[in-house]
Amino acid sequence: MSNEIAKITSQIVILPGRPPMMLDRDIAVVYETTTRQINRAVKRNPARFPDKFVAQLTEEEAHKHG
Repeated sequence: MSNEIAKITSQIVILPGRPPMMLDRDIAVVYETTTRQINRAVKRNPARFPDKFVAQLTEEEAHKHG
């Protein structure tokens, strides 16, 4: 496994009752952009980001993984 794949794999967050996910800030790094741009793209193109690929963390989850 290459270093890049290992790095991305290590950023996958597993939360009880939810599918594995990556935080928007980590996705932004992968795509060499800002978190703001990632979130803007999701808002502007909801058809490209189905609900099963987009989730909002609760405050408790955000504090744990923020």
